[in-house]
Amino acid sequence: MASSDVQPGNGHAPPRPAEEKTLISPGCPGAANPHNTKTCKKRGPRNIAIASIVCGFSCIGIAALIYAMKAEGAEDPEAARPLRRKSRRLSLLSIGLWVAALILLPLFMLLLSYVIARAE
Repeated sequence: MASSDVQPGNGHAPPRPAEEKTLISPGCPGAANPHNTKTCKKRGPRNIAIASIVCGFSCIGIAALIYAMKAEGAEDPEAARPLRRKSRRLSLLSIGLWVAALILLPLFMLLLSYVIARAE
């Protein structure tokens, strides 16, 4: 360490700026071009399955997550395709049913209160 690198007062070298690393997976467009610095974010069925557990009916979301994990572990891409499709469908079903319940339950309560008020 040269004496010009040492900061006055603490005797340590200044921190060097971290290098940014860009990872490009082989399935990304532009992976063949090493000068392409765009990152490829792979959107798998696992992300939406986890979201369907949190933001949907969790029992259906867990089934979607199981199928998503099976699809990721499959050796053959053709064998993984139906598993990914089933996982995505279960995830969307879970979220759709939850949204429908959030909308229809208050409407049902409103209708029920109206019917009870008319009966009196």
